[in-house]
Amino acid sequence: MSNDNWKNMIRYEIDKMKKDSYGKYVKKEMTADEYWDQEEKDLNDSYKESVRQRIEREKRIPINKAPKVF
Repeated sequence: MSNDNWKNMIRYEIDKMKKDSYGKYVKKEMTADEYWDQEEKDLNDSYKESVRQRIEREKRIPINKAPKVF
């Protein structure tokens, strides 16, 4: 029964949303300004996470790999 409740909750949330031209779900009542503000925030967050991951990779001790021979 709890599985049905979960499905109903998801369906309820999706019914309040619509797909934009990029295939992303957004709230139906969202204005264009709110939409683009959110897109900019998401892009900035993504960039910050990419930088964080790059720094984390650079901190790791490099693993010596055998050279590729072709």
